[in-house]
Amino acid sequence: GSVIIKPRGTSMLPLIRQGIDEVELISPNGRLKKYDIAFYKRKSGQFVLHRVVKVRKNDYVMCGDNQTEFEYGIDDSMIFAVVGAIFRDSKRIEIDDKKYLRYCAKNRRNKFFLRYYRIFKAVIRKRILGKK
Repeated sequence: GSVIIKPRGTSMLPLIRQGIDEVELISPNGRLKKYDIAFYKRKSGQFVLHRVVKVRKNDYVMCGDNQTEFEYGIDDSMIFAVVGAIFRDSKRIEIDDKKYLRYCAKNRRNKFFLRYYRIFKAVIRKRILGKK
C-alpha cells in the first residue's frame, strides 16, 4: 500500500516544503537507486526523509537537498519506505519524471559548490576578519 504525509523539517528544501507539500510513501521494492528519497529510522531513533546520493554494496549514503553533510551507513533494515510521488501546488510529481531527475542532477552539482563555498567563507572569516 501507500500513505500520503506532510513532512516536517527543512532538510529537503526547496523540493519539499514543510507543512505545504505532501509525499506518497510506498514500500521499497528491492535495493534503492541513486536519487530515490528514503524514509528511514536512524540509530538514534529519529525518522528521516533524505535522498540517496550513493548506492554502496551493503548500505547507502544519504543527504537532504538542503544539507551538505552526507550520512553514511544507512542499510536496508533501517528503511521503511520510499517516496513514490511528491504533491506540490496541486500537481503530482512522479519520481521517474525527466524534469524531476534533471532537478536531482542539478541539485547534486549545486551541493558540491555550496559545500566548498561554506568552507571558503569560514576560512575567510577566520583568517581575514578574525571571526569564528
